This record gives sequence, C-alpha cells and structure tokens, in this order.
Amino acid sequence: MDRYSLARLLLALSALSMWAADTPIRTLQLEKFGYQRLPCKVDWRGEDMWPKRQIEFLDDEHLLLHYAAIEACQAPLFQGPVSLPGDTKHGLHSAVIDLTGHILHTYDWQPNDDVVAGPDGHVLIVDRDAVRVTDLSFRNLKTIQSHHKPGTHGQLYPVQVTPSRHGFAIIERNRAVLYTGSAYQETARTTEYVAAVSDHGFITVSGFDQGPPFLRVDEVRWPTPSDPSLTTFSDIGRGEILGLDRKFNLYRVDQRGHETLIVRLGSLAPGMWHTAFQLDVALPEAGRILLRSYGVRIALSDSFGFWSYLRTAVLDLPTGKLVFQRDCRFYDDVSLSPNGRLLAVREKDRLKLYSVP
Repeated sequence: MDRYSLARLLLALSALSMWAADTPIRTLQLEKFGYQRLPCKVDWRGEDMWPKRQIEFLDDEHLLLHYAAIEACQAPLFQGPVSLPGDTKHGLHSAVIDLTGHILHTYDWQPNDDVVAGPDGHVLIVDRDAVRVTDLSFRNLKTIQSHHKPGTHGQLYPVQVTPSRHGFAIIERNRAVLYTGSAYQETARTTEYVAAVSDHGFITVSGFDQGPPFLRVDEVRWPTPSDPSLTTFSDIGRGEILGLDRKFNLYRVDQRGHETLIVRLGSLAPGMWHTAFQLDVALPEAGRILLRSYGVRIALSDSFGFWSYLRTAVLDLPTGKLVFQRDCRFYDDVSLSPNGRLLAVREKDRLKLYSVP
C-alpha cells in the first residue's frame, strides 16, 4: 500500500471512529420511568447551587435517575423563586435503573431531602439532620447525624464521594468529615478549606490571608504550586493530583512539586462569560475524566443575543487526549461510568448511552 492510500485509509478510519462514538448504543425514553413534561418550569438546584444533576452512574451497570412529577407545579412548592438546597420540595422522585432500562426501585422524596449517588454503588439521602446510606432498594444501611447544634437551623451541605468510591465526605461550613470502610466510620476530618476529597483525607488550601496558599494532601504539606491560579483540584491516586488553572490548562502535580502540563482545555470554554468548569474523575485505574464546561456566549452581529452552553469531553489521562466530545444544552445532564467506558446523556425526556473509545 502506497503512502497516499495509507493516508486515505487512516482518514476514513478516523471518520468512522468519530461517527461511531457520536452514535448512541442505546436510547431510552424517560416517560417509562415516570419522567413527565411539565406545564411549569422547575428550577431544581443541588447542594452546590448548580442545576440538579438528574442522571448519575451508581456503578458500571446501574444509573440513578431524578425527575419531577406534576405535583411539582402545584403550590406551595418552594420557599423562594428557585428550589434552594433544604427547601421543602413536592413531587420529586428518584429511580434506580439498569442499562437496559429496567426499573429496579423508586423513591419519593420527603420534604428537605436530596438524593445523590454514593459509594460502593449505594445511594445517599441527605436531609438537614442526617445523611443516610441506602442500598439500591433505598433501604437504610447507615445513618450519620449532622454536626449542627440542636435547635439551630440546619441546611444541606455538599457530599463528595472518594476517588475509589469506597467512602464519602460531608463538607459543612466550618468542617469536613470523611467516612470510609464497610461500616462508613469517621476516618479523617479538617477545618481547612476543602478543594477535593481523597481516599484517605482531603486536599485543602489555606493561607489566603497571609501570602500564597498552602497546599495539603491528607494533612501532608506539599510545595506551593508555582501557578497561583491553580484552584480546581482532583485526586487521582499514586501520589498525584490534578490542578486546573484559570486559563483552563490541566496539570499533573506530585508531592515533590513537579507540575506537568497534560492538556490545554480553552476550547471547551469559549465566550465572554464562563460560569463553571467541573472535573468528574472515574476510578483511578480507569484513567478517565469527564470535563463539564458551563458558560454563556454573546453574539454581536445584525441581531444581538446570547445563549448558554454545556460543553463536555472525556479525557484519557495516560495519553492526554480527548477521546470523546459533545456539545449539550445547558440543562442537559452527563455522567461517566466508574470504569470510564460509558457516557450517559440526558436530553429532556431521552437518555442516551454512548460507548467511550
């Protein structure tokens, strides 16, 4: 085969691979799970104040789906213009489904609930007083009481699962506590600002009031990053963490202070107003990261306008290559399986499953 023919073959294979990656391996209609087209708009927020993620992988074979029913349009609904964390909610539900679309179990939210994917394929039900660990049937396995003082107004705080997905942390205003092991016992705590959760503790950043911040990983102080704009961190194990700077350059950082550029991600954050760039790390052995970039683009032409966007991509850490990219609507949901091989995308009333090359 001559060089020209080889080039044509490689180009054709590349195009075929891109086409295959953009074709879902399965499309599920969400109406069968209870999803409804509502006559009202439910602005549903999670503990992080971002739009509630309505689809999450529990493990490589099960998904956690959240949806609102018609009761959500009936007053009283929320105690404000949007559904704030901890507000009384009505008509909200969750369901555990498998990849074929079979419903395993459903759960009707109680007032002040939030429901999120938890460790070890479990579900976490969070309210103002406690976090409950449940199985796929929503049967209670463990209850952890909150730390706010009796008689005070509690609120929902973010809950983060560890990289290995064998534990989780409750991150309150003035403290964070890590729970691991089969019984989810307390194994670490901190009063520093938590940038990320690790399997054995926390990645914390402190010292903003007196010069550059101090970076600590599992209570061990690491060299201060040379780039002060490294503010978004994730733990990937093996004594390394990821750091994202304000120009959307992703670095690998180790305990000796070595910083290695992995990839430049500015193309995922176009426009004049960028609101969030989030990293969802698959299991450490998978070496995959789901990148979610939210923002607003402004059009200056014959007609002035602006529109919001969600750009997503899957990064393969060993090669530093983006192996999957997709532009979504701002209120779509995207979730990466723990093994980094499946991507679930919710587009209104449809759920699409993609194979990640």
